[in-house]
Amino acid sequence: MLIARKKRLKVRPHGTGYSWTPYLLTKGISLDMSAMDHIIAIDPVARSVRVEAGVRLRHLNHQLEQQGLALPSLPFLIDQTIGGAIATGTHGTSRKGGTLSDSVRAMTLVRADGKIIRIDASSPPDQLAAARVSLGMLGVITEVELGLVANPRIHAMEREMPMADFLRRHEALLAHANQGWAHWHLGSGMVKVLTLEEAKGGHPYLTGGKPAWINPPPPSLLERLRGAFQRKAPLPESKPYAPDQNITAMEYSLPLSQMAEAIEELQTSDFASDWPDKVLELKFLGASPHSFLGLNADGPVVCFSLYWPMRPEDDKLAPLVKLETVMRSLFAKPHWGKYHQIPNKAYLKRAFKHWDRFEKQRAAFDPDGMLHAFG
Repeated sequence: MLIARKKRLKVRPHGTGYSWTPYLLTKGISLDMSAMDHIIAIDPVARSVRVEAGVRLRHLNHQLEQQGLALPSLPFLIDQTIGGAIATGTHGTSRKGGTLSDSVRAMTLVRADGKIIRIDASSPPDQLAAARVSLGMLGVITEVELGLVANPRIHAMEREMPMADFLRRHEALLAHANQGWAHWHLGSGMVKVLTLEEAKGGHPYLTGGKPAWINPPPPSLLERLRGAFQRKAPLPESKPYAPDQNITAMEYSLPLSQMAEAIEELQTSDFASDWPDKVLELKFLGASPHSFLGLNADGPVVCFSLYWPMRPEDDKLAPLVKLETVMRSLFAKPHWGKYHQIPNKAYLKRAFKHWDRFEKQRAAFDPDGMLHAFG
């Protein structure tokens, strides 16, 4: 950091490079943190874990599972590093656990001036709220302490229904779920709702280091029968990814209260009609005041997540442009770790209500902008 400062070079830290966003790109120093991959300590009594920033979620999950523990919220992709996942506000779909960043109790940073500092509950409150989701702009994360929960026993449930029914019933459907998400089949207008709910005698949420949604446990016979009676129309089968397919991905989030409005906008736009054979995933996060730039910092949210396999000859940007056009018209928040056009400052201030408080902390930590991602 001192060398970069002396030579007036930008520094952009990164982990495994899962992000599709331009924030990783720099003409300065690209700092690979993936070699800092040690799990320092797991405390089953305090239900906490200390790790270096380059530890991959998959490896951490394995170690926690052996002690009957788990992170409260996990993303769908588990080969990310802890530091990168936290810096971008990465999440799964938990109304209870929020984002991975919401579990951060403390972290150690190397600031732009080379000073090593620890931020925790004893620090000024705005520091930790800014550091939990920072895009690496406060400093280079080297160590993180995270809160844990007991590895819950869960059972999986699936229900299929028209979108109108889902909009009417979503609160009840998700009320008791540890994790809950929905697949909206754009052509048919049908929705498949998937939930993982705690149950005695259920399957462990973490199994083999993987969260249950990667290989969901089968529903019980009673649940399968119940689902059969609820089904009103068959949904198209999901097609497996072929080796020659690329992935295009984007996600925007909105307050849960705007979900019906956003779906109506998408239904009447070219986005749904142009890709009738595709699925748009809806994820749900409970409110958390723990960060300034978290997607759920202002209340419960619904996340519109596009993660599509594309053939090499396909225009990978076409669906992203149309989805982003609708989402931007509603001032939705972009997922920092997925593709989006970099917003201007006016948009950031409107979408992220605490942007100015974050920017105040960023400027105090890095007054020369050596770590700034927006310029």
